[in-house]
Amino acid sequence: YRARTSRGNVAYRVWRPILPRQTPREPHQWLVMPAVLQYIQGRIQQARGGRVIVYGQTKSQVQAISRELGCEPYHSEVVDRAGVMQRFQDGLHRVIAATSALGMGIDIPDIRCVIHIGRPRTLLEYGQESGRAGRDGQASEAVIIHPDGWETPDPWIHGVADADFQLVQAYMGHGCRRYILDGYLDGTVDGYTRERCRDQDLDELACDGCEPDWEAQE
Repeated sequence: YRARTSRGNVAYRVWRPILPRQTPREPHQWLVMPAVLQYIQGRIQQARGGRVIVYGQTKSQVQAISRELGCEPYHSEVVDRAGVMQRFQDGLHRVIAATSALGMGIDIPDIRCVIHIGRPRTLLEYGQESGRAGRDGQASEAVIIHPDGWETPDPWIHGVADADFQLVQAYMGHGCRRYILDGYLDGTVDGYTRERCRDQDLDELACDGCEPDWEAQE
């Protein structure tokens, strides 16, 4: 038996803030808007003492997030990367802002929330990075925050194949997120192809495509 990429105890969600019409299409200004910061801080509070990773698309985004949230940044130009990682692992800091340089080897059991600022580069990367949430089996979440209406590739992100962009777009659409994630990364496992959340496991946490009113239930 092979485990699926998506975790049953992780709720997969996408939040699309509606920005003021004059907001320029660039990587920083929108993410420090009060409504966006308030949403991120709300998800951190909802983590109830567990740890939170906030992924940025670029180093400068990570610096901005780190500044606004008062947490340590982690990217290729941070000199004390090992120290930052150690403090996060030891629980001295609950929140870390990072690029995808926050490597594959992290196995911290109580990461309650993984937030991606902006569209992930590929669904494979997203599966790996969101898979850091909830390794202890407790209820956790993986959230993408991406402005409403930004439906073309981000001009500051380079080298993404159109097929990868379209897959991420499909994941961020209105249907079941596990259906897209598991279908692409796992396909049919043990004769079973997923159709929606909870179609096999009733204890699974539903994604926001399958449970649109999830916020009212918190």
